Amino acid sequence: VAAGLTFCTILYAIHVGRFHFIKTEETIEIEDLPDSFDGYRILHVSDFHLGSFGHSQKRLEYVFDSMEAQHPDIIVFTGDMVNNFATECNGWKYLFDKLHCPDTKLAILGNHDYGAYYDWDNEDLRSMNEIAIRQEIRDFGFKLLLNSHHFVTRGNDTIAFIGVENWGTSKRLENKADFPKAYKGTERIKTKILLSHDPTTWPRGVRDTTDIALTLSGHTHGGQIGIETKWFRISPAMFMIKYWDGLYKEDDKYI
Repeated sequence: VAAGLTFCTILYAIHVGRFHFIKTEETIEIEDLPDSFDGYRILHVSDFHLGSFGHSQKRLEYVFDSMEAQHPDIIVFTGDMVNNFATECNGWKYLFDKLHCPDTKLAILGNHDYGAYYDWDNEDLRSMNEIAIRQEIRDFGFKLLLNSHHFVTRGNDTIAFIGVENWGTSKRLENKADFPKAYKGTERIKTKILLSHDPTTWPRGVRDTTDIALTLSGHTHGGQIGIETKWFRISPAMFMIKYWDGLYKEDDKYI
């Protein structure tokens, strides 16, 4: 029975769950937010892992149509465009071309966007693949924030989006984030929003020591597996990562 349930669960995940996306909308109240940005709409997406969908672009069209229908002011992507290879981006550009916003599209790199989880024959091949992944993200229309920031101005008001490279730690991938470098130049801006792929960076280096009002992350895939009803949600992720899915607030800071 256990083997049968496991087998059926895997089949469901591959043929149904993989294409089952849920849109959520949150209202975030930021103290001292400039008046010009009241009602500002951020479309936040993350962890496409395009190689996981093969040539299923047609089945994903409704997702991109839904994103476009939100009429966002800005679109941010918080990493893991691919699993390992730049070639995973082939055939997807026409969908990303659907995404428009009056300000800009910003992106950062996730841990998988460095190609570090494949045993390359030599470092030059890995480096060339990483450079190609970055170019593919740019070709999708995103401005890539590599330990840097981007200002959005409306009238006399400005907010700052700060983007860091992967801020996680693993045996195969070093910590590539340089927060001081990304932050430098934004000191005078009251409202700052951080794009950081791994949410565990929030309690480790953002929440208590910076003036970042909102951090946007991905990485956890909302637990990937679990049970969700209208009464409760459970996932193995909740036992490993405190901020594993949805919106969290502590004091006046959000992730």
